[in-house]
Amino acid sequence: MGTNHFYELSIEKSLVRAMRAGPKNWGGEARLYSQHVEDAFEKIEVKLARFHEKLKSSSDLTADERYGWSMWLLASYLRTPAAFLSSAEMSELMNNFAGDLFQSAYTVLAKCVTNPNCIELIANRNWQVITCDKPYFLKPDSGVVLTDRLDERNGLILYPLSPFSCFVATGTGRRFTRIPASFERVFELNHQILSWSDRSVACTTQSWQRNEDRLRQAVVTHLAAGKYSPPTSGRFFSIETVKSDGKIRATILGPKGPSIMTVSESAIRPVEGIAQPKIPGLYDVEDSQSIAFEVRFSDDESEVDYATAAKLMMKIGQTAFAVDFARKALEVNKEDLPSKLVLLASDSEADIGELIPKDASEAAELAIWWALAKHQPIEGLKITSTWLRRYRDHERLAQANFLCCFMVYGATFLEALCGRVEKPPYLDDDTPLPDGVIELVKKIYSHSDTDMVSEVQKQIGKMDINASGIAADILRVCGLTSKIRLYRKS
Repeated sequence: MGTNHFYELSIEKSLVRAMRAGPKNWGGEARLYSQHVEDAFEKIEVKLARFHEKLKSSSDLTADERYGWSMWLLASYLRTPAAFLSSAEMSELMNNFAGDLFQSAYTVLAKCVTNPNCIELIANRNWQVITCDKPYFLKPDSGVVLTDRLDERNGLILYPLSPFSCFVATGTGRRFTRIPASFERVFELNHQILSWSDRSVACTTQSWQRNEDRLRQAVVTHLAAGKYSPPTSGRFFSIETVKSDGKIRATILGPKGPSIMTVSESAIRPVEGIAQPKIPGLYDVEDSQSIAFEVRFSDDESEVDYATAAKLMMKIGQTAFAVDFARKALEVNKEDLPSKLVLLASDSEADIGELIPKDASEAAELAIWWALAKHQPIEGLKITSTWLRRYRDHERLAQANFLCCFMVYGATFLEALCGRVEKPPYLDDDTPLPDGVIELVKKIYSHSDTDMVSEVQKQIGKMDINASGIAADILRVCGLTSKIRLYRKS
C-alpha cells in the first residue's frame, strides 16, 4: 500500500485495541518450528508462489496445482501456535501417551497435509476468488479460516490472498471463478474471519482510516465469537479413530483446529455401501477397549503392515492371528526380528534362525524379550549395554537397559537399602551396566542366600502393567504401556 503498515486489532477489556504492526512482525511466534521444518516450508512457499499469483488472475489451476494449493491450505490451517498446540493435544489424547508436543504436532501436520482424503475434500470444492477495489479484507491470525468441519460441504474455507482479494471454497464441483464483491459481501466474509480468528486480526492502514468506527464495532461483536460443537451422529470424515465402550472417538478438522468428537457406534454406517475390510482378524481388535485402530479403505493385503499387526494381536491375546501375521511378515522379510519374537512367544522351539537386531529399537525389543519372556535379564543387559555404547541417547534402549538392570540387581539393591550390606564381590569394569551403575553396585551390592532375585524376576515377568505396585511401576517407567497401533504401509 506504500505505507508498509497494518493495524493489529484485538479486544482488551471489551475495548478494541489498535496497534501499528509491520507485515513481517504480524502473526509471528519465535522458534515455533525447528529450522528443518522452516526450511521445508520455505521450499513449499517457493513452489506455491506462482499458484498464489495465478489465483489472482482469471486463469484456472491444473489438477496438480489444485492438489498443491489444497496441501498448502492444510499446512496453513495448522501453521499457527493455537492450532499447532491443539493438534498436539489431540494427538496425545487419541494415542494415550504424553510425548514431545512439537513432535506430536509435526506428526499431525504431516498426516493432514499428505492425507489424500483431506486433499480431496478441498480440491473437489467450488473455488472462488472474491475481489474488492478497496483494501478491506482482514488478515486472520488463524491462517486458514474454516466455518465448519472440513468435510462439511456447506462450510466455507477462507484464505485472504491480499487486502484486495480472498480465496473462498465451498460446496462441490471443482469450478473456479473470479467474482467482484460488493462492500456488504466483503464485510460478510470479514465477519466470518473475525468469528473464527483466535485473538486478533490485521487490516491495512487505509482500511482502518476509512472504517474505524465500523471495524471497532465488528471486532467487538465478532472477534472469536464462533462457537462450534462437534457432531454426535451421522456421516463424518476422521483422520484418526479410536473405538471404546460402544463409542467411537474421532479426530476431525474443525474451525478452531483438530478436535475430538464422540459418537455412538450405532450411529456409524458404511459410506456409500462400502463395507469394512475383510482381511481375517484385523478388526477383532475392535472389542478391546484399550487398542487404537485406523480405518482402512482397502482389502489389498499389500497395504497391511503384518509385522505391526502381529505385535498388536499378541498384545491383546489373539495368539493364532499373531502367529499367522508374523509368518506373513517373515515371507516379506525373513530377518524381521519382531515377527520372530512373536513366533517364539507361541512356540519356544520354532525354527526362526538367528536373533540379530539391525537397529537400536530392535535391540531394545530383543533385550526386553530376554528379560520378560525368557527370564534371563542378564542376556538382555548384555545386548542393551553393547548397543548403548553407540546409541547413548536412544530412549527405548535406555528403558530396556534399566528394566534388565533392575531385574538382575534390583533385589540385592533393595536388601542393601534395608540394611543387609555385605562386602561386595569384585566386579569387572566391563560388566554390562549403564554409566554410573557399576560404581553403585560396588558400593551396595551384597550376596543373597535367598531366592529373592528369582522371585522378583518372576513377579515382574508376570506383572499386569495396569496393576499397581513397584513391579508395575518399573514396567511403566520402561515404557511398556505404550499402545501398539495398526498402520497402513506408507
